[in-house]
Amino acid sequence: MIKSLKLWERVSNALKRSLRNLSPGGALGFSFVLGLYLTDIIPLFTIFLIALLCLAFWAIIRFRQYKLEFFVICLIIFSFIAGIGYRYLQTQMAEKDVENFKEFMQVLGFPNQVRWEGSIDSFIEKYPDKIRFVARVEKILDGNEASKFLEDGIFKPKLYVFVKNPDRRWKYGEKFIAVSSIQESKNFRNPTPPSHQDFQKIKFWKGIYGVSFIDGKEIITLNDEYRSLYVRFLQWIDEQRQAFSDYLDRTISYPESAFLKALTVGYRRFISDEWNEFTSRAGVQHLLAISGLHLASVAVLLFFLVRWGLKNIAPGLFLFIPEPVLSALISLPVVACYAVLAGLAAPTQRSLIAVGFISFGLLLFRKIDFFTIFSLAAMMILITDLSLLYSPSFALSFAAVAGITWVAMVLRPMGENGYLWAGGSEPDQGRLVKLLIGTRRVLFDIFWVSLCVQVVLCPLVIYFFFRFSWAGLIANVALVPYVSLFVVPVGLAVLVGFLVSQVISDIFVGIAKFLIKVMIGLIKFFGNWNELVFWGTPWTSSPVVAKLWIICYWIGLALAVVTLKRRKSPILLTMIILALISASYQGLIAVTERKEGGTLEAIVLDVGDGSSNFIAFPDGKTMIIDGGGIPKSSMDIGSRIIVPAVIALGFRHIDDVVLSHYHYDHAKGLEFLLNSFPVRRFIEPLCPPTHDDEFRLVSFAASRKVFVIPYHNANQINSDFEKVNFQILYPSFDELSSTSLCKNLNRSSTVYKVSYEKTVLVIPSDATLDVLYQIKSDISRKDNEVLLLVAPHHGRCGSFDESLFDEISPDAVIISTKKSKNVPCPAFIQWCKKRNVPCFTTFDSGAIRSISNGKSWAIYGTSEKGTPYLLSVISYRH
Repeated sequence: MIKSLKLWERVSNALKRSLRNLSPGGALGFSFVLGLYLTDIIPLFTIFLIALLCLAFWAIIRFRQYKLEFFVICLIIFSFIAGIGYRYLQTQMAEKDVENFKEFMQVLGFPNQVRWEGSIDSFIEKYPDKIRFVARVEKILDGNEASKFLEDGIFKPKLYVFVKNPDRRWKYGEKFIAVSSIQESKNFRNPTPPSHQDFQKIKFWKGIYGVSFIDGKEIITLNDEYRSLYVRFLQWIDEQRQAFSDYLDRTISYPESAFLKALTVGYRRFISDEWNEFTSRAGVQHLLAISGLHLASVAVLLFFLVRWGLKNIAPGLFLFIPEPVLSALISLPVVACYAVLAGLAAPTQRSLIAVGFISFGLLLFRKIDFFTIFSLAAMMILITDLSLLYSPSFALSFAAVAGITWVAMVLRPMGENGYLWAGGSEPDQGRLVKLLIGTRRVLFDIFWVSLCVQVVLCPLVIYFFFRFSWAGLIANVALVPYVSLFVVPVGLAVLVGFLVSQVISDIFVGIAKFLIKVMIGLIKFFGNWNELVFWGTPWTSSPVVAKLWIICYWIGLALAVVTLKRRKSPILLTMIILALISASYQGLIAVTERKEGGTLEAIVLDVGDGSSNFIAFPDGKTMIIDGGGIPKSSMDIGSRIIVPAVIALGFRHIDDVVLSHYHYDHAKGLEFLLNSFPVRRFIEPLCPPTHDDEFRLVSFAASRKVFVIPYHNANQINSDFEKVNFQILYPSFDELSSTSLCKNLNRSSTVYKVSYEKTVLVIPSDATLDVLYQIKSDISRKDNEVLLLVAPHHGRCGSFDESLFDEISPDAVIISTKKSKNVPCPAFIQWCKKRNVPCFTTFDSGAIRSISNGKSWAIYGTSEKGTPYLLSVISYRH
């Protein structure tokens, strides 16, 4: 009993000391953000919350005599409840906006082509061939009934507007008239990892539920109306940002110009998917995000330049205002302007708020602690835009700073002069030796910080992007000092020169081009270390469970940090333990990969007006047939749909990637798989692409050492599957690519048949009617079979004939399509109704998952959350 009382007294005293050392600002911000996040996991933590409230009640009674501690406890409880309440209110408002938008779209009708007036409500985001901005719909001008919906002013819908080949610069705050269709944003419903459910919340809270595509020549700008000075300032910033992008296009070739835009003004859309992939595999994506590295460079440079200038021009001012205060007052507005010029993304906002707090501390002659800056910055950003709560840039930015502060700096092996490297130089050593030792220290510091940050970010990176690159440990050692000391300063010099005089920017642009070229070479070098990329994510469909994985990982990491700190472990042992903690988390994920399932699963993915089919065989092997692709769109089906679906289904690799024919809506999505994801073999179609530079599937496969099988040898994979008969029915293996078949790629597209006991799956791709007649006997339903048919050519009328389908006699039909006037073919749908053949489309049901036990097909649709729901069970019919 006495021991228990002593233990309780120790805990109580430790709690008192912690509360006394906790700043009120830090407590306010941290508790508020905690309330926002814990709303997701409150159902699993009811007992925990009850215990927390009991503890808070005890603490209030216990610490009534301690005014500061009592105040901090009350502040924590109040801000925690405020965070929960704020999220609840924002959710209620967002739900109301969703209902209003659906009502607006219902009144507007689908499809529609209306004349409408809008105002630009965001900065312009530039693409190579178009621009994008957020527009608020003010009026419908052509007499549509929806105009009455907007007249009351209760709800003004916001849209993402894409303007193709604009003939002028568009700026924030401008009004315009456009003739275009207004559509609801497409939600691709596929099996998705938990993080994709969080991405849906981002869209939900952002309040942008529609999209419109406009030809730039059809836009009429309204007469300018009076605007405030603030709006005019933002317009000037937006115009200069676009003008600088156009200047780089004129003076620097691609890809150097694209990287320089990303590093200076935040335009990252110009970097191609291939170069983005190199950056991801090298683990240096953070270098292209304008954050602390850039703003710190600008702030420090301005601070010292202002001090130097004032000392030489007006030193008398320092008699009235101290040097740091005056320098901060002059530097902060310029830093804020640059943050706005860079697009003001979440990492930029965090850095700007941090600079603001530091400057504010200088004005008050006080040093604001890091925890206060960290917590209040997060709270201020989320109050401004709650949609950032689940944004990868927000989470990774703050987690990286936490890793530096609470892991790297806590475990740092201090040496002389504050260096992390413990060794030092001797006084009698030469300058060259001292320089080499100093360089070694700096490089080790960067490696150490990179390791700690990577270890902290590991579960978040895997949660958001389903992979983790160990190459970043070495790549950051080379690229961080190079980019921060050379590339960023010269890039900013080009930007400043452009704003002042183009003659000045021309002086630096050649240097910047050379430096960027070296940076790109290093990124490509480290990006080719494919073997160091880990793929996977916790196999669960629940975001709550996935986040519990992350919390448990961080708790284990925190315990390790405390233990290593107390034991004062050697730096080498510390690094090994930290790396093993991250590796063990990845190993735990790796052992959860699905193995043999005993069933045949075929999933027709929802990729719009394209085709992509994932097959999981009973023996555990996996296959992708076609990869989809959206023409004239920057959306990568491979990275945005196929890989997340494969990961969500519990797989970490694909055994075979098979392409039916080289059409964009079948082939484009396979580029990411062959360039990035673990793939064993790639089976080519009969005919090559009509343009050699249109697709890079073979070159990507070769770079990843994927075994490429030409079509005339494709029949060898038929014998690789246990329990399942996989057949390629058409074209014949003795066909040559130079035959007349290749004049029409649809006619040459491959037809596949998969048989598992009594169940059969036929995937005819884009086969034409004459081809279907030619192989009619092979694809028709036999006695005692249950035939599932994926409709040829997305259910178009050109591949449908009533008498032919009567002979094929499928038990169920799946159509991969988007909704349009004549697709799927009305006659086809009518035939299914007359013959009582179940027909499912990806537009109505999302990704369609068919599971065979060898005797029947169980067919599932996919909800908006990515979870399956039963559509039908198809058994043998007489």
